[in-house]
Amino acid sequence: MNNFLKDVAFVLHNFFNFVTYKNFSIFPYCKLQVPVRTRTATEFWYVKVKLNSIMSRGALRTLLTMFSLLIISSTLIYFGSRGDATTIAKSIKSGVLTADTVDVSFENVGGVLLKRDIEESQIVRKGEVLMVLDDTDTAISIERTKASIEAQKALISSKQNEIEIKKANVDLEELTKWKEIEQLKQSLTASESANILAQKQYKRANSLVSTRSISASDYDSANSQNIQAGAAKTQALRKLQAAIYGATDEQIERLKRTGSAKGMTLLSIKNERLEIDNMQNALDNLKSQLKQTEVQLKQEEVNYSRLTLIAPCDGKILKILYQQGGAGIS
Repeated sequence: MNNFLKDVAFVLHNFFNFVTYKNFSIFPYCKLQVPVRTRTATEFWYVKVKLNSIMSRGALRTLLTMFSLLIISSTLIYFGSRGDATTIAKSIKSGVLTADTVDVSFENVGGVLLKRDIEESQIVRKGEVLMVLDDTDTAISIERTKASIEAQKALISSKQNEIEIKKANVDLEELTKWKEIEQLKQSLTASESANILAQKQYKRANSLVSTRSISASDYDSANSQNIQAGAAKTQALRKLQAAIYGATDEQIERLKRTGSAKGMTLLSIKNERLEIDNMQNALDNLKSQLKQTEVQLKQEEVNYSRLTLIAPCDGKILKILYQQGGAGIS
Protein backbone atom coordinates (compact mmCIF):
# COMPACT_ATOMS: atom_id res chain seq x y z
CA MET A 1 0.00 0.00 0.00
CA ASN A 2 2.91 2.34 0.65
CA ASN A 3 3.97 1.92 -2.98
CA PHE A 4 0.50 2.98 -4.09
CA LEU A 5 0.53 6.14 -1.96
CA LYS A 6 3.99 6.98 -3.24
CA ASP A 7 2.81 6.65 -6.86
CA VAL A 8 -0.22 8.87 -6.25
CA ALA A 9 1.73 11.54 -4.42
CA PHE A 10 4.46 11.51 -7.07
CA VAL A 11 1.95 12.05 -9.90
CA LEU A 12 0.07 14.78 -8.04
CA HIS A 13 3.26 16.51 -7.03
CA ASN A 14 4.59 16.66 -10.57
CA PHE A 15 1.27 17.61 -12.06
CA PHE A 16 0.48 20.52 -9.78
CA ASN A 17 4.02 21.78 -9.80
CA PHE A 18 3.79 21.88 -13.56
CA VAL A 19 0.49 23.77 -13.41
CA THR A 20 1.80 26.23 -10.81
CA TYR A 21 5.08 26.88 -12.59
CA LYS A 22 3.35 27.41 -15.93
CA ASN A 23 0.71 29.70 -14.29
CA PHE A 24 -2.24 28.00 -15.86
CA SER A 25 -5.31 30.19 -15.30
CA ILE A 26 -7.52 27.17 -14.88
CA PHE A 27 -6.34 26.84 -11.31
CA PRO A 28 -5.94 30.44 -10.12
CA TYR A 29 -7.09 29.69 -6.64
CA CYS A 30 -5.35 26.26 -6.12
CA LYS A 31 -2.31 25.88 -3.93
CA LEU A 32 -0.73 22.38 -3.52
CA GLN A 33 1.54 21.39 -0.69
CA VAL A 34 3.25 17.99 -0.78
CA PRO A 35 5.33 17.57 2.39
CA VAL A 36 7.42 14.35 2.28
CA ARG A 37 8.93 12.61 5.32
CA THR A 38 11.50 9.91 4.49
CA ARG A 39 13.97 7.60 6.22
CA THR A 40 11.83 7.23 9.36
CA ALA A 41 10.39 4.17 11.06
CA THR A 42 6.88 5.27 10.02
CA GLU A 43 7.45 6.38 6.42
CA PHE A 44 4.38 7.94 4.85
CA TRP A 45 3.29 10.29 2.17
CA TYR A 46 0.37 12.71 2.25
CA VAL A 47 -1.11 15.42 0.13
CA LYS A 48 -2.65 18.55 1.50
CA VAL A 49 -4.58 20.83 -0.78
CA LYS A 50 -5.74 24.28 0.28
CA LEU A 51 -8.44 25.81 -1.73
CA ASN A 52 -9.41 29.44 -1.63
CA SER A 53 -12.89 30.03 -0.26
CA ILE A 54 -13.82 32.08 -3.28
CA MET A 55 -12.85 29.31 -5.79
CA SER A 56 -15.52 28.85 -8.38
CA ARG A 57 -17.55 25.67 -8.50
CA GLY A 58 -16.38 24.94 -12.06
CA ALA A 59 -12.75 25.10 -11.09
CA LEU A 60 -13.43 22.88 -8.10
CA ARG A 61 -15.31 20.41 -10.28
CA THR A 62 -12.44 20.35 -12.74
CA LEU A 63 -9.91 19.82 -9.97
CA LEU A 64 -11.89 16.97 -8.42
CA THR A 65 -12.34 15.33 -11.82
CA MET A 66 -8.61 15.48 -12.52
CA PHE A 67 -7.82 14.22 -9.07
CA SER A 68 -10.26 11.30 -9.47
CA LEU A 69 -8.74 10.37 -12.84
CA LEU A 70 -5.28 10.40 -11.33
CA ILE A 71 -6.43 8.19 -8.46
CA ILE A 72 -8.05 5.71 -10.86
CA SER A 73 -5.02 5.66 -13.17
CA SER A 74 -2.61 5.05 -10.30
CA THR A 75 -4.84 2.31 -8.93
CA LEU A 76 -4.95 0.54 -12.30
CA ILE A 77 -1.19 0.82 -12.66
CA TYR A 78 -0.59 -0.57 -9.18
CA PHE A 79 -3.04 -3.46 -9.24
CA GLY A 80 -2.58 -4.21 -12.92
CA SER A 81 1.09 -4.99 -12.50
CA ARG A 82 0.34 -7.59 -9.82
CA GLY A 83 -0.96 -10.09 -12.35
CA ASP A 84 2.13 -10.44 -14.52
CA ALA A 85 4.28 -13.61 -14.58
CA THR A 86 7.16 -12.05 -12.68
CA THR A 87 4.96 -10.90 -9.82
CA ILE A 88 3.26 -14.30 -9.62
CA ALA A 89 6.62 -16.06 -9.59
CA LYS A 90 7.88 -13.80 -6.82
CA SER A 91 4.72 -14.32 -4.77
CA ILE A 92 5.19 -18.10 -4.78
CA LYS A 93 8.94 -17.72 -4.36
CA SER A 94 9.78 -19.71 -7.46
CA GLY A 95 10.59 -19.25 -11.13
CA VAL A 96 8.19 -19.21 -13.99
CA LEU A 97 6.19 -22.45 -13.99
CA THR A 98 7.16 -24.93 -16.72
CA ALA A 99 6.22 -28.51 -17.59
CA ASP A 100 9.05 -31.07 -17.28
CA THR A 101 9.47 -34.07 -19.57
CA VAL A 102 10.46 -37.26 -17.74
CA ASP A 103 11.88 -40.20 -19.70
CA VAL A 104 10.93 -43.58 -18.23
CA SER A 105 12.44 -46.87 -19.42
CA PHE A 106 13.38 -50.37 -18.30
CA GLU A 107 16.77 -50.08 -16.59
CA ASN A 108 19.40 -52.71 -17.56
CA VAL A 109 16.74 -55.38 -18.19
CA GLY A 110 15.01 -56.71 -21.25
CA GLY A 111 12.56 -59.35 -22.28
CA VAL A 112 9.21 -60.08 -23.86
CA LEU A 113 6.58 -57.40 -23.21
CA LEU A 114 3.67 -59.11 -21.47
CA LYS A 115 1.51 -56.17 -20.48
CA ARG A 116 1.01 -52.58 -21.58
CA ASP A 117 -1.79 -50.65 -19.89
CA ILE A 118 -1.10 -47.24 -21.43
CA GLU A 119 -1.53 -45.39 -24.68
CA GLU A 120 -0.07 -42.15 -25.97
CA SER A 121 -1.79 -39.01 -24.61
CA GLN A 122 -3.12 -41.02 -21.66
CA ILE A 123 -3.09 -39.40 -18.19
CA VAL A 124 -1.35 -41.51 -15.54
CA ARG A 125 -0.88 -41.21 -11.79
CA LYS A 126 2.26 -41.70 -9.74
CA GLY A 127 2.81 -45.40 -8.93
CA GLU A 128 0.62 -46.65 -11.75
CA VAL A 129 1.87 -49.71 -13.68
CA LEU A 130 2.85 -48.77 -17.22
CA MET A 131 4.43 -51.92 -18.70
CA VAL A 132 5.45 -55.40 -17.53
CA LEU A 133 8.14 -57.68 -19.03
CA ASP A 134 8.27 -61.47 -18.83
CA ASP A 135 9.85 -62.48 -15.49
CA THR A 136 10.18 -66.25 -16.05
CA ASP A 137 13.94 -66.41 -16.54
CA THR A 138 14.66 -63.96 -13.74
CA ALA A 139 12.37 -65.81 -11.32
CA ILE A 140 14.11 -69.13 -12.11
CA SER A 141 17.51 -67.51 -11.59
CA ILE A 142 16.39 -66.15 -8.22
CA GLU A 143 15.18 -69.57 -7.08
CA ARG A 144 18.44 -71.17 -8.23
CA THR A 145 20.48 -68.59 -6.34
CA LYS A 146 18.40 -69.05 -3.19
CA ALA A 147 18.98 -72.81 -3.35
CA SER A 148 22.71 -72.22 -3.77
CA ILE A 149 22.70 -69.96 -0.71
CA GLU A 150 20.98 -72.62 1.39
CA ALA A 151 23.50 -75.25 0.26
CA GLN A 152 26.41 -72.95 1.06
CA LYS A 153 24.98 -72.20 4.50
CA ALA A 154 24.61 -75.93 5.21
CA LEU A 155 28.20 -76.57 4.10
CA ILE A 156 29.48 -73.72 6.24
CA SER A 157 27.61 -75.03 9.27
CA SER A 158 29.04 -78.51 8.69
CA LYS A 159 32.59 -77.16 8.39
CA GLN A 160 32.17 -75.08 11.53
CA ASN A 161 31.06 -78.14 13.50
CA GLU A 162 33.95 -80.14 12.08
CA ILE A 163 36.43 -77.49 13.16
CA GLU A 164 34.98 -77.30 16.66
CA ILE A 165 35.16 -81.07 17.04
CA LYS A 166 38.69 -81.10 15.69
CA LYS A 167 39.76 -78.43 18.16
CA ALA A 168 38.24 -80.34 21.08
CA ASN A 169 39.92 -83.58 19.98
CA VAL A 170 43.30 -81.88 19.57
CA ASP A 171 43.04 -80.28 23.01
CA LEU A 172 42.17 -83.68 24.51
CA GLU A 173 44.96 -85.36 22.58
CA GLU A 174 47.43 -82.79 23.85
CA LEU A 175 46.46 -83.44 27.45
CA THR A 176 46.75 -87.20 26.83
CA LYS A 177 50.21 -86.85 25.29
CA TRP A 178 51.39 -84.73 28.20
CA LYS A 179 50.29 -87.55 30.52
CA GLU A 180 52.03 -90.14 28.33
CA ILE A 181 55.24 -88.10 28.35
CA GLU A 182 55.13 -87.92 32.12
CA GLN A 183 54.63 -91.71 32.28
CA LEU A 184 57.48 -92.27 29.81
CA LYS A 185 59.67 -90.06 31.95
CA GLN A 186 58.82 -92.16 34.99
CA SER A 187 59.51 -95.34 33.01
CA LEU A 188 62.86 -93.96 31.91
CA THR A 189 63.74 -93.08 35.48
CA ALA A 190 62.82 -96.60 36.61
CA SER A 191 64.74 -98.24 33.76
CA GLU A 192 67.78 -96.12 34.56
CA SER A 193 67.65 -97.25 38.18
CA ALA A 194 67.23 -100.88 37.10
CA ASN A 195 70.11 -100.54 34.69
CA ILE A 196 72.39 -99.14 37.41
CA LEU A 197 71.48 -102.04 39.70
CA ALA A 198 72.06 -104.60 36.93
CA GLN A 199 75.45 -103.10 36.15
CA LYS A 200 76.50 -103.35 39.80
CA GLN A 201 75.39 -106.98 40.01
CA TYR A 202 77.19 -107.79 36.80
CA LYS A 203 80.43 -106.21 38.02
CA ARG A 204 80.19 -108.14 41.25
CA ALA A 205 79.51 -111.39 39.43
CA ASN A 206 82.38 -110.72 37.05
CA SER A 207 84.80 -110.25 39.95
CA LEU A 208 83.62 -113.43 41.71
CA VAL A 209 83.60 -115.70 38.73
CA SER A 210 87.41 -115.54 38.42
CA THR A 211 87.82 -116.92 41.96
CA ARG A 212 85.05 -119.43 41.36
CA SER A 213 83.02 -117.86 44.19
CA ILE A 214 79.82 -118.04 42.10
CA SER A 215 78.71 -120.53 39.61
CA ALA A 216 78.81 -119.98 35.90
CA SER A 217 75.04 -119.94 35.74
CA ASP A 218 74.83 -117.08 38.29
CA TYR A 219 77.34 -115.14 36.26
CA ASP A 220 75.37 -115.70 33.07
CA SER A 221 72.17 -114.57 34.84
CA ALA A 222 73.79 -111.34 36.06
CA ASN A 223 75.20 -110.65 32.63
CA SER A 224 71.81 -111.25 30.98
CA GLN A 225 70.00 -108.93 33.45
CA ASN A 226 72.57 -106.20 32.80
CA ILE A 227 72.08 -106.46 29.07
CA GLN A 228 68.26 -106.42 29.40
CA ALA A 229 68.32 -103.43 31.77
CA GLY A 230 70.48 -101.51 29.33
CA ALA A 231 68.15 -102.34 26.46
CA ALA A 232 65.10 -101.33 28.51
CA LYS A 233 66.73 -98.03 29.36
CA THR A 234 67.57 -97.38 25.70
CA GLN A 235 64.04 -98.23 24.62
CA ALA A 236 62.46 -95.97 27.27
CA LEU A 237 64.75 -93.13 26.26
CA ARG A 238 63.86 -93.48 22.57
CA LYS A 239 60.14 -93.50 23.33
CA LEU A 240 60.46 -90.37 25.45
CA GLN A 241 62.50 -88.60 22.81
CA ALA A 242 59.92 -89.44 20.16
CA ALA A 243 57.09 -88.23 22.40
CA ILE A 244 58.72 -84.88 23.20
CA TYR A 245 59.80 -84.19 19.60
CA GLY A 246 59.28 -80.51 18.90
CA ALA A 247 59.66 -79.37 22.51
CA THR A 248 62.11 -76.62 23.34
CA ASP A 249 65.26 -77.19 25.39
CA GLU A 250 63.74 -75.22 28.22
CA GLN A 251 60.64 -77.43 28.25
CA ILE A 252 62.79 -80.60 28.21
CA GLU A 253 64.88 -79.33 31.10
CA ARG A 254 61.72 -78.55 33.06
CA LEU A 255 60.49 -82.10 32.40
CA LYS A 256 63.73 -83.50 33.82
CA ARG A 257 63.47 -81.31 36.91
CA THR A 258 59.78 -81.52 37.72
CA GLY A 259 58.54 -84.50 35.70
CA SER A 260 55.68 -82.32 34.36
CA ALA A 261 55.01 -82.06 30.61
CA LYS A 262 52.14 -79.56 30.83
CA GLY A 263 52.46 -76.74 28.26
CA MET A 264 55.06 -78.63 26.25
CA THR A 265 55.06 -77.91 22.50
CA LEU A 266 54.61 -81.13 20.59
CA LEU A 267 55.17 -81.49 16.86
CA SER A 268 52.17 -83.76 16.31
CA ILE A 269 49.83 -81.33 18.10
CA LYS A 270 51.37 -78.41 16.24
CA ASN A 271 50.72 -80.10 12.89
CA GLU A 272 47.12 -80.82 13.80
CA ARG A 273 46.57 -77.20 14.80
CA LEU A 274 48.02 -76.10 11.46
CA GLU A 275 45.50 -78.37 9.83
CA ILE A 276 42.75 -76.67 11.85
CA ASP A 277 44.00 -73.29 10.63
CA ASN A 278 43.79 -74.53 7.04
CA MET A 279 40.26 -75.71 7.68
CA GLN A 280 39.40 -72.28 9.09
CA ASN A 281 40.81 -70.58 6.00
CA ALA A 282 38.71 -72.81 3.80
CA LEU A 283 35.68 -71.92 5.93
CA ASP A 284 36.40 -68.20 5.52
CA ASN A 285 36.51 -68.70 1.75
CA LEU A 286 33.12 -70.40 1.89
CA LYS A 287 31.72 -67.47 3.86
CA SER A 288 33.13 -65.05 1.30
CA GLN A 289 31.50 -67.04 -1.50
CA LEU A 290 28.23 -66.95 0.42
CA LYS A 291 28.38 -63.14 0.64
CA GLN A 292 28.99 -62.93 -3.11
CA THR A 293 26.03 -65.19 -3.77
CA GLU A 294 23.83 -63.07 -1.48
CA VAL A 295 24.89 -59.94 -3.38
CA GLN A 296 24.03 -61.73 -6.62
CA LEU A 297 20.60 -62.55 -5.21
CA LYS A 298 19.99 -58.90 -4.30
CA GLN A 299 20.95 -57.82 -7.81
CA GLU A 300 18.61 -60.40 -9.33
CA GLU A 301 15.78 -59.20 -7.06
CA VAL A 302 16.46 -55.61 -8.15
CA ASN A 303 16.36 -56.68 -11.79
CA TYR A 304 13.12 -58.52 -11.08
CA SER A 305 11.55 -55.33 -9.71
CA ARG A 306 12.71 -53.45 -12.80
CA LEU A 307 10.67 -55.73 -15.02
CA THR A 308 7.62 -53.70 -13.98
CA LEU A 309 7.69 -50.11 -15.22
CA ILE A 310 6.06 -47.71 -12.75
CA ALA A 311 5.05 -44.08 -13.32
CA PRO A 312 7.41 -41.92 -11.22
CA CYS A 313 4.95 -39.00 -11.07
CA ASP A 314 1.60 -37.77 -12.29
CA GLY A 315 1.62 -36.81 -15.94
CA LYS A 316 0.62 -37.43 -19.53
CA ILE A 317 2.09 -40.03 -21.87
CA LEU A 318 3.59 -38.12 -24.77
CA LYS A 319 5.25 -40.90 -26.74
CA ILE A 320 6.00 -44.62 -26.48
CA LEU A 321 9.29 -45.68 -28.06
CA TYR A 322 10.33 -49.26 -28.82
CA GLN A 323 13.89 -50.37 -29.39
CA GLN A 324 15.81 -53.64 -29.42
CA GLY A 325 16.26 -54.77 -25.83
CA GLY A 326 13.49 -52.70 -24.26
CA ALA A 327 10.95 -49.91 -24.48
CA GLY A 328 10.85 -46.32 -23.34
CA ILE A 329 8.21 -43.73 -22.49
CA SER A 330 8.30 -39.96 -22.52
